[in-house]
Amino acid sequence: MTLDGEVLELHPGAARSRLILHINGVTAGLDKQKRDLQALHHMAPTAQIRGVHNASVDWQTDVLESILGRSELWQYQQGNGEIQQRLAGYSQLLGQLLGHPDLPPTADLRQYLPQAAPGTGLLDGELLRQLPFINQLTWQDLLKYLYGDYPAGASCATLRLAYELAQGIHRGVPVLVVAHSQGLIITALATYILGHFFGSYTRWQEQVFILGYGPVILLEELPPGLRGQTILIQDRHDLVAEAFSNMRYTDFWNVLQTQFWRTIQRFNQLPQLARPDSQHSAGYYLGLLGSPPSRRSGELVQYFVSQEWQKNPVLNHFRGIRLILEDLVPGGALAVKN
Repeated sequence: MTLDGEVLELHPGAARSRLILHINGVTAGLDKQKRDLQALHHMAPTAQIRGVHNASVDWQTDVLESILGRSELWQYQQGNGEIQQRLAGYSQLLGQLLGHPDLPPTADLRQYLPQAAPGTGLLDGELLRQLPFINQLTWQDLLKYLYGDYPAGASCATLRLAYELAQGIHRGVPVLVVAHSQGLIITALATYILGHFFGSYTRWQEQVFILGYGPVILLEELPPGLRGQTILIQDRHDLVAEAFSNMRYTDFWNVLQTQFWRTIQRFNQLPQLARPDSQHSAGYYLGLLGSPPSRRSGELVQYFVSQEWQKNPVLNHFRGIRLILEDLVPGGALAVKN
């Protein structure tokens, strides 16, 4: 079984001047992650490509983690003392991991952080329904119950991505994070941890670039210094990305009593929106489905991942915007709109 946060690499040991980190989205198993890494390798054969695996338990758990991760991002933007204290704790965990510069790809991070207390790890809608004390829990209490000392959402994937980013930054190489769906939430959480870790040294952000496809966050939910380093790609008919990205500035905890249970009741409907051949699937965006719109999307992704973002002046016109893919004529021709 591949653990949350394990690293996959097609050609390990190859010295490359450019690093691409891929983080997969909801319900994407190991086979899909390997397929997506292979697709990226064909698009950018001269780059070192590593996949940080966001392990899926089931659809409901992935969606719940995505909602909690989005809410954690909202909390980060408030910047209060409690949030800074939590980020300081995550930053400390990252520093301890970086004390192991050759962390094995298959490492279980919890073995390297034995002093960090794990939570229950049981993020399940039925469980939360049965908690008799949920009305008395604070936001911090709930996260502590579920995740212990680890970041909200896919905790080990978040810490491992932060670790891989820090390693690339220390090597002085540009790093492009390619993230799908929930992977973009994990990316945002990891970069906030990095921001706290590096403190007043902000030049690390000059080496980090983000390409998000099927995005479920907004640009303004990323750290300010990375918003201009990011391109988001969304198909007009991607209903999952549209629904999640419209959760603007949602304080999840404040609406928990009135909204959460309704969301849980609708979970059985959501997989239909993210089926393997939908406009939200990684295969669609990476051009693997064979349809004209999927192929055009793949060509756009290929252009972005094949370029050196620090050196290509054309990319300066795309960075910091969300690209919407449109079906304008029969046959699936695509146009790009801001």
